[in-house]
Amino acid sequence: MGIHEVTQDQYLRVMGKNPSVFQGEMLLKNKKIVETMEPGVVGHNHPVDQVTWDDAVEFCKRLSEMPREKASGHVYRFPTEAEWEYACRAGTTTAYNTGDSKESLEQAGWYGDNAGSKPIDSAEKFREAKGNIKQYALGLMANGNTPHPVGRKKPNA
Repeated sequence: MGIHEVTQDQYLRVMGKNPSVFQGEMLLKNKKIVETMEPGVVGHNHPVDQVTWDDAVEFCKRLSEMPREKASGHVYRFPTEAEWEYACRAGTTTAYNTGDSKESLEQAGWYGDNAGSKPIDSAEKFREAKGNIKQYALGLMANGNTPHPVGRKKPNA
């Protein structure tokens, strides 16, 4: 299992394309992100978005077929629900792997309340956009909500 989400750079290297809505200029609108970016690099270390289940399965297949991965005997697949929960919980019994409080959740991940400039109901934003993903993305961005670079939150045990 990967230590974090698949990045846009990783996806591009394996699949030859980057389907993400949140890339390039779209990410530059979030000041929190701009302050933490490496100079001259826009989005390479952000999670890939707009990937269907079929795309993800194909990604795993192509990654497994790469010469270096094949030589190492690595085979990539989705974890089962039980494997995913076991890895996420890391032996904890609290609501979140970082504790029971909302403050502890903020240590572990980005979500509507902490990813932008103010708390936001992302489900409501999606309803307002009537399913138009670009419109939805623009609505989130108006609040500064965009994906953040991977590996910036507290890892689980």
